[in-house]
Amino acid sequence: MFRILFLTLILVVSATANAQIVKSAGEGLVPETRALFVGERPDDNAPGILPEGLQVFSIPSLPSEAEARQNALATLLRATPVSTLISDPATRAGRDDQFFLVIDMALSVAAGDARIAVGDTEFALAELPGRLSAIVDAFDPSLRAIAFLSISDPDDQFPAMMTPIRKALDAAQFQMVVAVIRAGADNAACTMPAQIAPHYAVIGGVADQGQFGDGDGHSNAGEIGLYLNRALGRMASREAGCPLVYSLIVRADDDPARVLAVHSDETAFGDLDSRLYHETFESKFLLQSDEEALLAGYLESCEFCPNERALSERLAAMREVARTGKLEAEIWAVIRDDDNPERIEIYLADCAVCDYRAEAEERLKILNVAAEARGAEALRFRDAAASRQLTDLKAYLADCIACEFRAEADALIEDIEADKAYASEQAAFRAALAASDEGAIAAYLSTCRLCAHRAAGEQALARLSRRDDVSAECVRLAGMPQFGGPRRLQDIDIAAARQECGKALDEFPGDALLTVLLGRIDQADGKFAAARVAYDKGLEAGHPVALGLSAYLNYSGADGVEADTALAERQAVEGAEAGDWLSRELLTVLYSRDMIAGKGPKDAFTIALALAEEGNQVAQFFAGYFYLTGTGTEAHERNAELWLSRAAAEGYMHASSYLAGLYETGSEAIYSEEKAAAIYLAALEAGDKTALDRMTAQLRERKRGVIRLVQERLKEAGVYRGKIDGLPGPGTVEAVQKFVEGAHAG
Repeated sequence: MFRILFLTLILVVSATANAQIVKSAGEGLVPETRALFVGERPDDNAPGILPEGLQVFSIPSLPSEAEARQNALATLLRATPVSTLISDPATRAGRDDQFFLVIDMALSVAAGDARIAVGDTEFALAELPGRLSAIVDAFDPSLRAIAFLSISDPDDQFPAMMTPIRKALDAAQFQMVVAVIRAGADNAACTMPAQIAPHYAVIGGVADQGQFGDGDGHSNAGEIGLYLNRALGRMASREAGCPLVYSLIVRADDDPARVLAVHSDETAFGDLDSRLYHETFESKFLLQSDEEALLAGYLESCEFCPNERALSERLAAMREVARTGKLEAEIWAVIRDDDNPERIEIYLADCAVCDYRAEAEERLKILNVAAEARGAEALRFRDAAASRQLTDLKAYLADCIACEFRAEADALIEDIEADKAYASEQAAFRAALAASDEGAIAAYLSTCRLCAHRAAGEQALARLSRRDDVSAECVRLAGMPQFGGPRRLQDIDIAAARQECGKALDEFPGDALLTVLLGRIDQADGKFAAARVAYDKGLEAGHPVALGLSAYLNYSGADGVEADTALAERQAVEGAEAGDWLSRELLTVLYSRDMIAGKGPKDAFTIALALAEEGNQVAQFFAGYFYLTGTGTEAHERNAELWLSRAAAEGYMHASSYLAGLYETGSEAIYSEEKAAAIYLAALEAGDKTALDRMTAQLRERKRGVIRLVQERLKEAGVYRGKIDGLPGPGTVEAVQKFVEGAHAG
């Protein structure tokens, strides 16, 4: 971690030059601003293009005293296209400038002697005062404003060298010196963090703005000190790649009002104002935000950090809430299963964040109920134990609240099942593994007692879980409806589905489910032979989905092969036993049409009703249709209404017209022209062909009241201009067709 140390040393420096600059500023004369960079590039960490009012000079190293004036002259000549030299130094009287120095140096010790390196020049520490004073004197500044030193100190020599370095700074006579020291052996190549350089921020007037200053165009020692303390503190705390950083702010005196820099539009950095404005705006937003990550990110990355203290306090409060919540979560994890209600009550009374209040209250309620249930549960267990009824014992364990006899029940169950438990678990695991049945494997792992294959089961479950993740998009695009896929083949996006399923199969080659889904894509694409090959591979693996798809292909004869209803029925029966929806849908069709000997509509109704209760929309339609027509069961209007409504609500639009017909022709108890008309119109808007046929070709079969309500709606839609008379004329038919066209335009 970084540490940062701020020291304020009082130097004895004349304030005459400072008084001159204040006087000039007070008279409306903005002094010339010059900056000399020694061993450092002027454009490093500069906030955009340098302003026209800032004169920047750069020399690669710190020259000797004898070479200082020549180096300065050469630098001035290179920096100015046309130079005017004054032979008499006395003529410079009255000229004002504020002079800033930026210097990059490194400290070292060689043969016991302290050394300093600036750029590619190295010299003894004793030479620093002369060299530094000479180069500054050579530029002849009227105000030596601030010197910024970046010091690399890999051997941690700065404390020992601080006195002679201070003497060098005294001789240079700057109003303020800012030094950033990068100490430690790992710092040879350490650089400043990627942020606006402090010297440019001070020259550009940041210290005179917002949270730091009063915006009067003058940056005084107090304003600059406040800005630098915060900026350098952030630089260290953000760990800018340097293991140990500390800084010194050295002032000429302790007067906070002493002006060290004067600013004008010509010395302003546009990017500084822009960044400060944006950060101020963002900080005001974050003062109202509850997003801890946003607050932390802002405080870790901001340059000037307006409202830093308030935001830091807000972040600390949020983290305290999180810490308290974590502690309460730990407490709750310990007591959540406690049978002692007193601990739950203490949590509820003392919690501050109370994330688990609802759960605690529910647990307390359960404990109170359990106390009341103990007597009845004891009697229930004794009866089951006395009769050694396995079902009753398991039901006791599943339903008990107090569960005082859980151990005894488990022991009895184990004793009852001892002779067949191992063989049963073996068979269950082998079957689940062969079918790649994730649910069955998970069930084995969660229910097994001997668990001989736990390691293999966990490994297989992890692989199947990964397969589920990889194949999720394939299943969505081409899977069966019970897995969230498209119900109809024509609803499959063939190109997208083939791409996603192909990618998944590349990672899991030979996977039965993915192979079968590619077969379904082939079938949707009219490639029936390829689909049959894929389904056969799924059948070899015993995958239930393959059974349903293959059975349907054998029933339909879609690939030119003669339909084989007997084979289709055998495969569908096996698929139905394995829980496949399509298999049971097909059995419903086969049995309702008397296509299988010994099976009929009653069998179809039984299958459809069970499947409908599982949420299958096609089966819900069949169940409603069977109740409507009395196929395989007694006709029942209310049950027909129930299942047809569910099918339509689930998106099986074909059910809508039958539901509308029920309301249109049903008994007085269910008859409703309003409902019939509304459903016909909704089905028309959804593009249901049965509804379109009933409202055009079969319009004369509709009730007059239904037609009248439809005409009213068509007139509101602007497609019907005739009378609202309930008569099935050609104008109404034409209006229905226009209504459908308008609903599906674009």
